[in-house]
This record gives sequence, C-alpha cells and structure tokens, in this order.
Amino acid sequence: MDAETELIIPVKKLEKSKMTFAEVFTEDQRRDLTLAMIEDILEVARLTKRIESAVVSPDKNVLEFVKERGARSISEADIGLNNALEMAIEKSIEGGFRNVLILPGDVPLIKPDDLRNILDLLPEGRGVVITPSKEKGTNALLLSPPDLMDLHFGGESFSEHFEEAMSRGVRPRIYRSDRLERDIDRPEDLLKIETLGKGTKTHSFLGSLK
Repeated sequence: MDAETELIIPVKKLEKSKMTFAEVFTEDQRRDLTLAMIEDILEVARLTKRIESAVVSPDKNVLEFVKERGARSISEADIGLNNALEMAIEKSIEGGFRNVLILPGDVPLIKPDDLRNILDLLPEGRGVVITPSKEKGTNALLLSPPDLMDLHFGGESFSEHFEEAMSRGVRPRIYRSDRLERDIDRPEDLLKIETLGKGTKTHSFLGSLK
C-alpha cells in the first residue's frame, strides 16, 4: 500500500439523499445528482495519488457504484452518520492507513490541489486539519492517527471538532478553500456548478436536464 491516507465519504440511502432538492428534482434526478458528485470526488482523489478512497453507506447500489470506480465499499446498517464514520475508521486502521480524510459527498468542485494542500498541512505525529463549511459545519476533517478523537458531524460541527481536537492536546490547522467550503445542498447552489464546475460529472448531469 503506497498511500498512507484513506478518504472516507459517507453516503445516505439514495432515496433519502438530497431531499432539499425534492421540489425541483425527481427522486431519480436526486439519485443521479448524488452519484455524479460522488464520482467527481473519487476522480479528484484518484488524481491526487496520495490517497485511497472508501465510501461507507447503507445503500447497496451506492456501494456497487463506487466499487466499479475503484473505491473500497463499506456497508453499514443505517446506524447514523458519526457511528458509520467511526466504523469506517476502524476499517481504515485495520487496513494499515495512518491517516483518514473525511469529506461529505456533495463537494464536487474540489480539486486535486485542495487534497494535496490539506495533506501538506498535516504535521508530523498527531494532527488534525479542518475545513469549515459556509454554514459552520465541517467539510473536511483529516485525522492522524485515524482514531485521534470523537466525531461530531451534523449541524454546526466545526467548533465542536475544533474543541474536541484541543481537548486531545492537538491544535487543528485550518484549510480554507471556496471550492471545498461550498457544498451543494440547495437548488441555488447549482449556479456554482454551472459557473465553476465545467468538466465535472455534476456539470454534465445538470446539462442533461436542459
């Protein structure tokens, strides 16, 4: 294994994904949007080369989709976001990874440079790198070792993750990137894909709707 870091992307069941788009997209379109964004993130991780990818999900269709694209698929029994991530982290440790990077599945504008920059911020030994979302959540969390701290994803989790790291004796480093801080969570966010996402699967998906 060349990579020391495993990327973990948690994904809900497809029928529950992106419910904030329910008024503008059909269930099938929400499904396709979700899968397009995941595929974009996996491709960026592949281009980064220093990262292996894994997706944790209760949805067998998601797991089959990512497996076909070279990612490790981790099944979970709909046990909740943080519990699923902690289970995936245990798998990463068993797989010999020294670090884990957790990203949501709705940041398709991310670039390889973003991932490289996050990895480069990690200090020797124990370390945490966080990217906040515009809504004060957490859109990237790099942990070394993988089980360094408890997870608090959901809502305004940035401050909780920052304080959790500090309580473990680690001052987090912050990575800021407009591409990464802006997740695609509402219909109005789609304009960012139109203007900034050319060449992505997500952009192609939106183009197919016209």
